[in-house]
Amino acid sequence: MKEPKIIELHGDKICDAYHWLNEDDDKRNKMLLFENYTLYKYLHLNFFKNDWIKAKQKFNNSNDYKLFSDVQHRNWYIFYSYMDYSKGIYEPIFYRTKSLKNINPHVVLDSNHISGTVLDHEYSPNGEYCAFTIWNDDNPSYIQVINVETGECCGRSLKFKRFFKKVLWTKDSKGIFVYYDPREGDKRSPFYHHLDHRKRDIFMMAIKRNETHATHFQLSTNYEYLILRQSQTLSVANVVSLVEKVEFKLIFKILPDVTYDYVGNDGETFLFLTNLDAPKHHIIRVNVDEQKRQSDSYVVVVAENYEEHGVLQSAFKNGDYLFLIYIENFHNSFYLYSLNGQRIEFKIDLKDETFISTKVDEFGFYFQTESYETPQKIYKIDFVQLASPSERQNAYTIVKPILKRAAIVPFLSEEEFSIQHDSFYSFDGSNVPMTVIQQKNNDVNKPCLVFSYGAYGIPMLPAFKLFYRLFIELFNGVVVIIYIRGGGELGDDWLLKSSEAQTSFNDLISGVEYLKRASFELVDSNKIAFHGISHGGCAGAVVINKRRDLFRSVILQNANIDLINDLPSKGRLWAKQYGDLTKKEDYENIKKYAPLLHIEEATKTEDAYPTTLIVASLNDNIVSIVNSLKYIILIKVINTGGHYYETAEEREFMDTVFVKLQFLAQAMDLKFDEKYKKIFETES
Repeated sequence: MKEPKIIELHGDKICDAYHWLNEDDDKRNKMLLFENYTLYKYLHLNFFKNDWIKAKQKFNNSNDYKLFSDVQHRNWYIFYSYMDYSKGIYEPIFYRTKSLKNINPHVVLDSNHISGTVLDHEYSPNGEYCAFTIWNDDNPSYIQVINVETGECCGRSLKFKRFFKKVLWTKDSKGIFVYYDPREGDKRSPFYHHLDHRKRDIFMMAIKRNETHATHFQLSTNYEYLILRQSQTLSVANVVSLVEKVEFKLIFKILPDVTYDYVGNDGETFLFLTNLDAPKHHIIRVNVDEQKRQSDSYVVVVAENYEEHGVLQSAFKNGDYLFLIYIENFHNSFYLYSLNGQRIEFKIDLKDETFISTKVDEFGFYFQTESYETPQKIYKIDFVQLASPSERQNAYTIVKPILKRAAIVPFLSEEEFSIQHDSFYSFDGSNVPMTVIQQKNNDVNKPCLVFSYGAYGIPMLPAFKLFYRLFIELFNGVVVIIYIRGGGELGDDWLLKSSEAQTSFNDLISGVEYLKRASFELVDSNKIAFHGISHGGCAGAVVINKRRDLFRSVILQNANIDLINDLPSKGRLWAKQYGDLTKKEDYENIKKYAPLLHIEEATKTEDAYPTTLIVASLNDNIVSIVNSLKYIILIKVINTGGHYYETAEEREFMDTVFVKLQFLAQAMDLKFDEKYKKIFETES
């Protein structure tokens, strides 16, 4: 038996009996083998209770669908990227075409045939070049410009190590703004890089080492200004002439937790989306000419929670319109605000979808969405559709977008889901919302799968999850998303300080108690499971330590479990979420809930932990698999994907989906819905 590691913090001594798992590969691998054996022995108990052979035969290729992404129009051509899981095309192929219906588009780059992964790509304004940012785990990562017509490399590649930043083209398509160290070190700064290899890069501004990871830069939509945002300042520089020295003008000194996102500009008059004095965010106007403005002065253009549309998540300017993306009723709403009329004139007709991205051209714009039912839809709006705004002051015209492409997931039911919103009063009287997703029927007492996250200010918006779809379809189940505090669904007022972490955990407890009440007839109170990913897994682990009676079964996936060991190496983002262990006050707060510090053996049968599955990833570079192995008393399944395990190989991804489904079936005594029983019997 190896000696435990003793961690001393503020006078406390914490014993880590399993620290050796970090170094002893042999013992760790033996443990993995044993735990996998234990798991599959458990899953086998359900093998004959439900026809899993038929279920896998029917749904095993449900991940085989086509994805069209980043559709945009440049210089009379349409550009897009394409993946087809049914044909083994797991990395994007970048195409140019005259029509999306063209069956033989021109290949710009097939990233399946290169070493590394394409992180990002940006086409030049004239559509003749594309700058690809390619990440390599072992070899240097680099940025390479490619001639769209010939596929040939233009100029030299620019190597970088970490902290990828987006490439920005100049209007004349002769060069790019990049953030890198020409000496291939860690001292990164913004440069202008000429495509002509005979010309030297132009240095833009020195970046302090402690600002390297916090620096972001963006080019104005008219290509005339470079916007530089650091942790404490936001500055703007005119880059029309790169012959002269570029000078950045300070626009804002950034207060803690205040954000500024560029929306657009007319000359020196800029628009920013900010949460300054606006928890649900608003758009402000400021003049960057020092002689025409007072320090930190601004004018509100679109007020916070304008017309009660909710949280303004993103915005951008095109001509005389602002494109506004709101979080409204826990999905995205898309409005067009007229700067001339000073009101919303159009609403794009979407339902329970998440806005992903858009590309505007002279004829209109393409945009991409995701939903609970579909992994992707590509829409087009032609500007001619925006010719007739409503003349009524408080009304807007509903515009139906043209559906150009939709990812069709094979073998799933085509029946529409019922998506409803509910809420409950939490322990402190706060009203906490939830979304309830199920098949459209009048059945009651359904098995329920609860999902929560509540961290980093990230909103949980509609997203396609095959695991949830199959849980709903196979078991006639209900998926409930509880928007515990700490997420960004309701704006900055919904965020928490690190010292308030217990609030979100107690929200989750109150939400499940609400589902268990007799008045909530939809859910079988004895068949409620929890699924938590990353911080959501941490929340689940904390809650089952507090209340083992809440869930029949639990799935913790790539969970942030070992906070005491992990926090010192995770940087400021984790410190902001959980606290700084070097500060006694933060440590005392973390100590109260850190999952591994509160696992206790049950003294009575009714106090036993719910049947729990741990899903971990061997190649997770955010949360080590050792975290899950330390959760030694629980069951585990191991895959090789990263923190976002959908990046695992397709077959492995599907295997993990079915492991989770089979686990829930055995743990909660679930039977296939009668519809699928009949289908499987017919196929016998």
